[in-house]
Amino acid sequence: MAGLVLLEGEPGEGKTRLLEELLDRARLEDATVASSRSVPSDARVPWAGLVGLLSGGLGVAPGIAGASAAALAALSALAPDLETKAPSPAGAGTIEPPQALAAAVRSAAEEQPVLLALDDAQDLDAETAAALPQLARDVAGKRALIVVSMTSGERRPAWLEELRAQIGRGVLGDVIRVGRLDRPALEALARWWLPRYEPADIVRVVRRVERDSAGVALLAAAMLEAVSLGFRLSPDAPAWPGERHTLVDTLPGDLPPAVVGAVCLRYRQLAEPSQTVLAAAASLAERFTAAELARATGLAPGEVEGALDRLEWDRWVAVDARGYAFTAPIERAILLQEMVTPGQVRRYRERRAPPK
Repeated sequence: MAGLVLLEGEPGEGKTRLLEELLDRARLEDATVASSRSVPSDARVPWAGLVGLLSGGLGVAPGIAGASAAALAALSALAPDLETKAPSPAGAGTIEPPQALAAAVRSAAEEQPVLLALDDAQDLDAETAAALPQLARDVAGKRALIVVSMTSGERRPAWLEELRAQIGRGVLGDVIRVGRLDRPALEALARWWLPRYEPADIVRVVRRVERDSAGVALLAAAMLEAVSLGFRLSPDAPAWPGERHTLVDTLPGDLPPAVVGAVCLRYRQLAEPSQTVLAAAASLAERFTAAELARATGLAPGEVEGALDRLEWDRWVAVDARGYAFTAPIERAILLQEMVTPGQVRRYRERRAPPK
């Protein structure tokens, strides 16, 4: 393995799960694995990503001690708890963090293959980000793979686009776009979760899951897990959903708390007035218009339209000739259950009607 891989996907489409699977398999192959996951505050901390890799496995990698003393001293200055330390020898001069990182990776790769993983790289600090192209070049020919996982979106930093453009043009690697699950993939997932279901039952559950999850891997798997757990308590219960009730039957089990939490966190990360508009949208009918949302929220039409554009870009909602609707109706159900109070729902619904 060698080079640099960009792993792109929308929230919930499975990029982090795919990255975790890659890390697990690399560990089984006795590779040195170092991983770091960025958060928004990291973007303001120089070399936060590099420090994350050091504390996430690179700092204790077999073979790292073979790097130069100057390189180890430079890394120790950034990560004081680095186990492998060496003072910079007199007269050896200083070495910059990018060169020190490359030296450490090359040295570790002499011992065994190295996998560096940076998850949620859209929040990576500029210093670590700027070092990635040269790092990929410096370790070319070594047994080292760099995987950068990022969320697709409108506000990605410029360095990600620049890095993307360099892959295949001076930087060995590839770009992998994780997409939503299509019907054959959902059928395979349903058969795995629900092995006792007959073919006709699989067709119904796949149709419902496809409609409610919009093919988002996180939501689709959560729905099937809820069905499986719900019927495990009653092994003789009929298959879900029932005939002629495909789109209306209530889930027989609860969604996993981690999935509910992920949807709520994604909602909380929205800026105003997007949160207000989305809460109102969840409170109205399955379809809604910008005019209805403006009346329900009391926001100016321009604010509502801007929020809808943002929500459409982030795939919360989709639009067609009949108006807007939630891309994944299960997300609407979660918001109504966890994030919007009954009083809010009532007020939004009362205000949506046009004045007489």
